[in-house]
Amino acid sequence: MREEEKKIRLLILHHHPSVRSRLKQILGNELTVVEASWVSRALQLSRQSSFDLAIAEASQGDFSSLAGIIKPQIPLFLISSSQEELIRALKTWPENWPVEIHLWPLEAEAQEIFRRRIRLALDSLRPKVASSDQAESQVRTPEIKLREISREILELKTFFQKKVLQELENRLAWEIRCLLAEKEKQKIESILKKIYAADDVSSLIDCVQDIKEIIKAGSLTFYILEQSEALGKYLKPLVLADAFLSHPDFARYSVPLGADDFAAFVARNGEELNIASPEGDPRFSSRYREQMRIPLKNLLAVPIMHDREVIGVIEAYNKQAKESALKGFTLEDQRLLRTISEHISMAMTKLNLIQYDPLTGLLRPEPFFEKILQKIQTQSKRRIDLGHCAMVMGDVDWFKNYNDLHGHEAGNRLLRELAAVLKASIREEDFLCRYGGEEFLFFLVGVKSLEEALLLTERIRRNVEQHYFPYQENQPRKNLTMSFGVTLLTQDKISPSLTREDLKKLVAEADLALAEAKGKRAAAGIEELPLKNRICAYWPEDEQRQKWSLINFQERKQIAEKRKYQRHFISTPLLIFDESGIKVTKTINLSLGGAKICLSSDLPLGQPLNLTIILEDRACQLQGNVVYKEKAADSPPLFHAGIAFSFPSPGIQKSLEDYLQAMASKSTPIN
Repeated sequence: MREEEKKIRLLILHHHPSVRSRLKQILGNELTVVEASWVSRALQLSRQSSFDLAIAEASQGDFSSLAGIIKPQIPLFLISSSQEELIRALKTWPENWPVEIHLWPLEAEAQEIFRRRIRLALDSLRPKVASSDQAESQVRTPEIKLREISREILELKTFFQKKVLQELENRLAWEIRCLLAEKEKQKIESILKKIYAADDVSSLIDCVQDIKEIIKAGSLTFYILEQSEALGKYLKPLVLADAFLSHPDFARYSVPLGADDFAAFVARNGEELNIASPEGDPRFSSRYREQMRIPLKNLLAVPIMHDREVIGVIEAYNKQAKESALKGFTLEDQRLLRTISEHISMAMTKLNLIQYDPLTGLLRPEPFFEKILQKIQTQSKRRIDLGHCAMVMGDVDWFKNYNDLHGHEAGNRLLRELAAVLKASIREEDFLCRYGGEEFLFFLVGVKSLEEALLLTERIRRNVEQHYFPYQENQPRKNLTMSFGVTLLTQDKISPSLTREDLKKLVAEADLALAEAKGKRAAAGIEELPLKNRICAYWPEDEQRQKWSLINFQERKQIAEKRKYQRHFISTPLLIFDESGIKVTKTINLSLGGAKICLSSDLPLGQPLNLTIILEDRACQLQGNVVYKEKAADSPPLFHAGIAFSFPSPGIQKSLEDYLQAMASKSTPIN
């Protein structure tokens, strides 16, 4: 390069020292090179002396960032490994500004092109440099200029003759990269649409497969941060290496926050990890070897943050792209996963997964206790008398049997439907949470006595018992039920000084009563099924507790004695013929007097119906009318109806009576 080019000041703006060093090697040592890592430093340097030429990374090369640093019409070269980032930065500059974009790192042929593009830019700068420093510049003769121009033209001609094919290939590769970048952009937009359209945790984690594909990961794990009394804070994997987990698996695969583990490290420190090779890293815990189907070669993990607090972690394993499989995930992958995690955080906040259980939508235990304490403190400040309160623990009877028969996904659907029934069974002022698994906690506010708390709990128990759940006929007593334990928080113990530990003591008391209700405290060796489906109250003295249990069962026995016909939980097909056609349903419970059924459409009260009931291998025709109805759910619409039977002949009635007697040993009478 010529003498006046030494006067030309070249700005290299890039955050990475190795890139700045490589650019200096390509351009040689003749230019006056000024280096800056960030725009703020470049601005300081520009105040000392102006720049004649600039090379900048695209992420810092927006017009708004550099317009005050380089003079108008100063040639600018933007470099980046991302085609999308180059195009984005280029669009911010005026069309008449000389801006070129180049993919980095440069291949061997591309380096020569880049060097010559710089030389052409320097040629355009020579007149300006000469006029700005007449004292040092030499006026060059036309002959010398002509020889130099001729030489450069000859060099360019020779170069393009040799490299024209490579240039065309580069252009084609450029266009392919543009198309791929556009497809990638569309994929990202599709992922974000799914994230924000999610209305529950299941639809949110459905995005896992799309996230895995966009960063070309072999598999992916999605954790949320939980807290329990037994484990403290821990990471619960909703998806583990692409496998969608159900509730029984959570405890087995949970990661304590204090563990020496990649995911736990990210959750503790809120830092990202991009590990090219985990071997030898002390955080490479045994669970990665034991729980993953494919050995872990590299890992990328980013935290999910909300208000500067970690609420979850996303881990990606084993980069799939051939060119980077050994090197691991790229910085672009890391940036992309970080962006997606930010959107997932906003979606989780929208779904309120921080306070609410993702499966049932009920409160988590910690927010449940917090809301109770807030309620007591607020009422105390306002000098409002709460009266007595009651803590109730409920547990689904034989839930493991249900899961084993129908699978964990059916169990999850059952818990979601059950949560809706429980929520509809309590008063507006009461609190409800999912305590864990199939256990639920209720806090009943303002009860006058333990008897009133038992009556309110009995309403909850009865609503569950009378609701039809799919496959309930396969349960040990042909119905899905719950058992409950109740303990009283007396008025004299309610004060602003009440603590979370006091509430947990109440939970322990309710748990003891629940064990009594479920028959867990009965003597060992009894072959009969435990009674379950009942309510027991905690009382410090054994005699009193037994007394409360007896009172509860006596009331239910008296209710049962008032019924004319014994009802049984029997599910059998029932066909209803009316003006709209034939409706096919199943009975929820059945007696000689009638049946309770479940339909997706309403039936008018008092409407006479022609019916056909299937009794094992026999179809019996009879009449009936609707004596009561209720709406069980809004979406999808679901209606319960009670139908009273009338028999056209004594033979049909006798057939139903014989059928009920035959089924009596297999079904459960309703008390």
